[in-house]
Amino acid sequence: MVPPSDANTFKITPQQAKYRSRIENALKDGRLTIVIGAGVSINAIAASKRRDEDGHRRALESMNWYGLLRHGLEYLVDEQIPLNDSERIELSALTTSLAETSPPPNNEELFRAASFVRRKLTESKLIVNWFDLEFEEIYERFINHDENPILDAIKELYKCGARIITTNYDDLMDRHINEKPILVDGTPAMQRFFRKEMNGICHVHGSWWDSKSVVLDSMDYERVKQNETIQQSLKNSMTGSEVLLFVGTGSGLRDPNFGDLLAWAAKWNEGLAQTHCLLAHQQEQIDIDARGLNVLKYGQSYEDLPKFLQELAKKASHHLTPRIISFPRRRAAYFVSRDEQFKKLQQALDTNDATSRTAVLTGIGGCGKSQLALEFCELAESNETHHSILWIDASNPTATEQAFATIAGQIPGVPANVADIHQTAEAVLDYISRSNLRWLLIFDNFDDPSQFQGDGIRDFWPRKRGHCSILITSRLPSASELTPQQTGIDLTRMTKDEALDLFNQNEDGTDQNHLENKQVVQRLGFHALAIYQARVYLKSSGRDSKHFLKLYEAEKDVLNEAPEFSTYKRKLSHEPDQETALTVFTTLTLSWNLIKDDSSSKADKRHLMVLLAFLDGTTVSDTLFEGYNETDKDWMVSCYQNSVWKKLKFEKVFQTFCRMSLAQLLPADGLGLQVSVHPLVQDWAKLILSHEQEYPSFVVESIKVLGHKLKRLDHFSLEQRLALTLHAEKVTANRLRYLNRYTYDAVLLKAVYHIGQLYRAQGEYKKAQENVHLALEECIKNLGQEHQDTLGFMDGLGVIHIQQGFYHGAEELFVQVVETRKRVLGQEHPDTLTSQANLASTFWNQGRWKEAEELFIQVMEIRKRVLGQEHPDTLTSQANLASTFWNQGRWKEAEELFVQVIEIGKRVLGQEHPNTLTSQANLASIYRNQGRWKEAEELFVQVIEMRMRVLGQEHPHTLTSQANLASTYRNQGRWEEAEELRVQVMDTRKRVLGEEHPYTLASIDNLASIFWDQGRWKEAEQLDVQVMEIRKRVLGQEHPDTLTSQANLASTFWNQGRWKEAEEFEVQVMEIGKRVLGQEHPDTLTSQANLASTFWNQGRWKEAEELEVQVMEIRKRVLGQEHPHTLISQANLASTFWNQGRWKEAEELEVQVAEIRKRVLGQEHPDTLTSQASLASTYRNQGRWKEAEELEVQVMEMSLRVLGQEHPDTLTSQANLASTFWNQGRWKEAEELEVQVAEMRKRVLGQEHPDTLARL
Repeated sequence: MVPPSDANTFKITPQQAKYRSRIENALKDGRLTIVIGAGVSINAIAASKRRDEDGHRRALESMNWYGLLRHGLEYLVDEQIPLNDSERIELSALTTSLAETSPPPNNEELFRAASFVRRKLTESKLIVNWFDLEFEEIYERFINHDENPILDAIKELYKCGARIITTNYDDLMDRHINEKPILVDGTPAMQRFFRKEMNGICHVHGSWWDSKSVVLDSMDYERVKQNETIQQSLKNSMTGSEVLLFVGTGSGLRDPNFGDLLAWAAKWNEGLAQTHCLLAHQQEQIDIDARGLNVLKYGQSYEDLPKFLQELAKKASHHLTPRIISFPRRRAAYFVSRDEQFKKLQQALDTNDATSRTAVLTGIGGCGKSQLALEFCELAESNETHHSILWIDASNPTATEQAFATIAGQIPGVPANVADIHQTAEAVLDYISRSNLRWLLIFDNFDDPSQFQGDGIRDFWPRKRGHCSILITSRLPSASELTPQQTGIDLTRMTKDEALDLFNQNEDGTDQNHLENKQVVQRLGFHALAIYQARVYLKSSGRDSKHFLKLYEAEKDVLNEAPEFSTYKRKLSHEPDQETALTVFTTLTLSWNLIKDDSSSKADKRHLMVLLAFLDGTTVSDTLFEGYNETDKDWMVSCYQNSVWKKLKFEKVFQTFCRMSLAQLLPADGLGLQVSVHPLVQDWAKLILSHEQEYPSFVVESIKVLGHKLKRLDHFSLEQRLALTLHAEKVTANRLRYLNRYTYDAVLLKAVYHIGQLYRAQGEYKKAQENVHLALEECIKNLGQEHQDTLGFMDGLGVIHIQQGFYHGAEELFVQVVETRKRVLGQEHPDTLTSQANLASTFWNQGRWKEAEELFIQVMEIRKRVLGQEHPDTLTSQANLASTFWNQGRWKEAEELFVQVIEIGKRVLGQEHPNTLTSQANLASIYRNQGRWKEAEELFVQVIEMRMRVLGQEHPHTLTSQANLASTYRNQGRWEEAEELRVQVMDTRKRVLGEEHPYTLASIDNLASIFWDQGRWKEAEQLDVQVMEIRKRVLGQEHPDTLTSQANLASTFWNQGRWKEAEEFEVQVMEIGKRVLGQEHPDTLTSQANLASTFWNQGRWKEAEELEVQVMEIRKRVLGQEHPHTLISQANLASTFWNQGRWKEAEELEVQVAEIRKRVLGQEHPDTLTSQASLASTYRNQGRWKEAEELEVQVMEMSLRVLGQEHPDTLTSQANLASTFWNQGRWKEAEELEVQVAEMRKRVLGQEHPDTLARL
């Protein structure tokens, strides 16, 4: 064997590096499928330490079709299969043809041999025996007991998310990975595999142990080729986003199945960069004629293959999810195993096959559904039947999303600090969908389906289930319909023995006690929670079962007659639930009556128990109430000692609840003492310990408790915010139910406001708006228009409106706040200045640069005088002002101000402070706008490196810097580099922020613009449509970002000559822009200019001219004569004159634009060069060849120096000069220049770019 080569002797070319990068990215994204050929099995067997044993050589030969058929011919002779004369002659000829000493047979000879072997062995009914002889013992004899580099490497790739297809008949891969084989056997398994709903090893040519599935001869191949399911599935893989990596296939690519498919795929993908790769070593000669595959070299010899695959797996391994075990570590004391139901549950979620499973546990509240699910989780964890286990609170959609969000940080690429919980949950579900690993998701307490919209709870299931099994607990029998069989496992009643086990808890007793205990459990309806509550009562009171039964009957009669309970019963639709509630409430009341405290302590315990009923009972921490006693000195007075609050006394109240089984103590996790309260206990506390008239006061108190906690929202981790959001959902629902006519005091209003801010931090802007708007309305009503709380709420609502794109609403609020604060607090108060800065930002977002500028200057000057030149707030004001200069095209002023902010920021805040880095990034953008691309590039690279080090590779600010650098590449015509970086940013944002996050959509938009630059209109259109549809759904039809998407799509139509479609979109964007943003907003004017261009391209010159004049006049008035947008309008109008043959008018405008651009932007700015090129064209059209030539030579030489030889604008300038030569009859010079341009465009832009085709 040839020893593995030294990696240093193997050169990886740039093209090879790109192939490797594509494979690595596909593996990380879950898009890699490995197609395994005979070479893998041969390598695996050759690596065996038992290669000297008998049968090793034969096993190697069996892996090759050629060797296998030779064995088949020998088998016919050895087993003396009856043959007629012609068959004996044929056998002899085939044996000679396939002999080792003969020349290699061609495909026709091999197929003849295959057909002969298959026919004779089938007739003699020995084909199964033959396959058994060839393959059965290979894994056990040569693979199982030793390390196997190549199979181990592929196993690791499989763990990293790669899917596996094999053309081999052996089962080495199946057994090594311990996965189920998937065959073309008429079952849905193959279809589910290709839909990524099922995992396993896909044998497209069959497996030895199922002889009917084996694709051996020409008829078998024809059968597979005629199977539309398998053929279409393979075609989808070859033309979709999936990347195929062919390993050890070699000449197998010429087989009649894959060979034809690859030829078809190559033709289908013609003109596109190929993505599928064939692995080969450096010396290997691969004939892939018409196959459309990239040949990826992995080393000097075949022995380097395992190492290459191992390195590939290693690079992707950090993206592999570690084992995630996330279920409550609490077992209720009242739990005993339910053997029969547990056995049914194990059968329902059996993991012995590769399919996903669904099971539903149903039963009335408190019967032990969650506890049985927990027992199953513990068993799954210890037996490792599932890679990861996730427990999900399914009581409402918010709780469900937050359960997914809690594990986000444990999944590579899904950070835990994402504000948008919905997007985080989507990211987690997407990861599970793409995972090859077994997941178990438990949806607990799915008791109210009406709260779930769309497809209900199924919206929270992975889109592609794969190995993901789902367990649901619900009070509703109808939840069983979620299983394929529409049957659930009912836990309503325990068996008599189970009930007695729970009641006795292994305590010995007399026969008399045993009889009485049987009466107790029977009287309690064999209900787990009631039985345990009775046991707690007996243990705490010291009384016997007989006495308990008497008290129970008496208390039950009292409860049953109570009007409150009658009302409660009517809400329960099922009669068994009504009886259970009465049983549990009775036992809870008996336990409560055992609490013997003084009246003050008992009253406090009652008060807190009821208060817990108005909060989310999943997790309640004593820290939730921290400091609340300071707001109300009469609250929980029994927890004071000598007028000093004693935290330990408060904790003891919780411990009393747990001791009496009114709450359950949760494991400590550093967040204080935590308990959970069962929903039935919450119902009991509200019903029995309180009265309906008291409900509003408890709702108010629960809101105030939560609001007080949320005052320091910035200090909470994501996990803490998630728990607080569950409480917010509960108290908000209670507020809507009980406080319709309630008068809000100042403390309550602030609490509602803080809840709104919690929602804003979570990206739930609608809920944030609802809460803050309510606080504002009530505050105006109760405290007046000018109260500081009112103004603060207005400010908060204004910020939410900006984030929603409601700029006019934000402006109205900020104007009101500014005027009032000026009058009440004074011009220089920090709150007044903050409001003015917010108002200025609203102007800025509406494109009202002058108004924004005036206000930013005013704020900046006051802050300089009051706070000092180097105060962070002063620097923020200067940066805001610089951004306003930037948006007006006043780049020199913006640059000076940013440089000043950077210098002070470095000294005061530090080189690596986020604000300093943001200022540097802004300065780099100023350089880019001025065409100073090298300086911009250097500064962007510096910012990226620093942000990577300080913030991390996937931080939003780091990604924004990379996106800016990609734009700088794009400006320089370096489209391939721009595309690679934009794809990287887009993929990271999808994974980190979610598919529908605004930043992700911006990245997709940016990638579409690169396709647009390269004339790849179809690809650009697909992305434009995708972004537009998401923005419509998420942001609304009239959001500015949605309008931008429609404008981009219209431009793509425009470039394809689809004028009518472009016009329809542009008119729609313009009309909405006028109404939503205003007639003079920059985006509205841009939409009008775009529509004018569409008229222009249709030859509708008058309509184009009218619109362009209108846009130009408004831009002159609003933006100024020298603003870049104003100059673009004049240049567009000049083009319209030009197309109508109005050369003089066109010339006057072009000269004016060129002169202003020279003075403002500089002689070498790209926009200046464009103006000069346009003027040269006007000269040319007037036959003023010499003037045109002089100007075109000047533009070309400057472009060569500033932009570079291969920049698209440089090539355009050369093409224009060639046209001028041609018009002067200087055809040789024209030809030389045109050939040079054509060759350069072919190489740089591609054969099919519109500019390339135009010159051809």
